[in-house]
Amino acid sequence: MEIKKAIVILFMLPLLVMGQDSLENKYPKRVLGNGMLNGGLTFSVGFANSKTQNIYVQGYLEYMFQRDWSVRGDIYIFINSLGEKARLNMNHQLSVISCYHIPNNSPIDPYVGIGPGLALTRLSDGGGLDSISGNITQKIGVNPFLSFNFGLRYYAPKWFHMYIEGAYILGRHLSNAEAFDMSELRVSFGLGFNINVLNSRKSKRKSKK
Repeated sequence: MEIKKAIVILFMLPLLVMGQDSLENKYPKRVLGNGMLNGGLTFSVGFANSKTQNIYVQGYLEYMFQRDWSVRGDIYIFINSLGEKARLNMNHQLSVISCYHIPNNSPIDPYVGIGPGLALTRLSDGGGLDSISGNITQKIGVNPFLSFNFGLRYYAPKWFHMYIEGAYILGRHLSNAEAFDMSELRVSFGLGFNINVLNSRKSKRKSKK
């Protein structure tokens, strides 16, 4: 039930800025634009069920190729799994996400995204018997998944932004005889950097002239 509430709240966040006329008057020019490069590094918590939480180090790098569209790469390094029903002891992930940034004239950037990814996973139980050693071993699997992203950023002047975002990961660990559902809701927040690559190039050209 708590996970469902978190999903609803995170999906509603990008819509909260749509009716903010005061912000439009205060910030006549949109912060985002073609050529913007964003990045961030933080911790992320994944809620697989009510009794299991997975901890990751998350990093991302994003490039805006149009005014309202961007492509980003996300990497999750698995740290630990907590809870009574924790079964994963490896879950490193890499994904490529296409994002749509909801237009508004403010330093607030609401966005949604979707994209595929690959996960390097291993379970802590339920392994098979090794024919040579006779020991129970766990298979490491490379499994596809789908990521649904949503969040908010607040851009400070020039180089930095604060962000809070969520991602729903839909996938299964398929390397064991019985498939394991590794779907979960992830939440992260932190401080990121941003620079407009195209504007920087234009400034350098002007300075040379």
